[in-house]
Amino acid sequence: MRRTITSFISILALTACGDDGGDEGADTAATLTTTVGTETGTDDSTTMTTTMTSTTMTSTTMTTTVADTGSEGETGTETGTETGTDTEAGGAPMIDMVTWTQVDGCMPGTGSDVTITIAVTDPDNDVSELTFEGMATGCTGPIDMAEVTVLCPQAAPYNTTITVTDPDGGSDMIEFTIDVCEDGSAP
Repeated sequence: MRRTITSFISILALTACGDDGGDEGADTAATLTTTVGTETGTDDSTTMTTTMTSTTMTSTTMTTTVADTGSEGETGTETGTETGTDTEAGGAPMIDMVTWTQVDGCMPGTGSDVTITIAVTDPDNDVSELTFEGMATGCTGPIDMAEVTVLCPQAAPYNTTITVTDPDGGSDMIEFTIDVCEDGSAP
């Protein structure tokens, strides 16, 4: 049997878009299509070609074509394609926005509830699978879900830190300040 194996990387398409503002953590998306390798084998009656193509950082498609000429002269061709997704190589969660709202009005120096809502996306996990950890310094109550209500004495601005972690260990963190008796959002 004669067998030729060719391995190469060929960039077929690259598309990237991002934020031109130069901000740290700017939104960036990229699609990269590559042909990872081709294997061709031939013996007296069979030719097989396998091509593996990666269309994203986590998805691979492999196509195999087998052409066979039997001893009686009959021929046949069979093609099969497999596509797989590597979920372990996916991305970390991304905190898109955090909003906070004063509940039932607010008077400076008087404790009142503040509802904090975290908008987060994760390419591999549902929001219900993410872990939320955070606190607003000086307020009572943990930030441990996508939407929580904490009690703040409304005496000074409250430095707030939130970290969102996915089951794969990927995470994103945001820091912001909740001002006295003011609704707001970050970033």
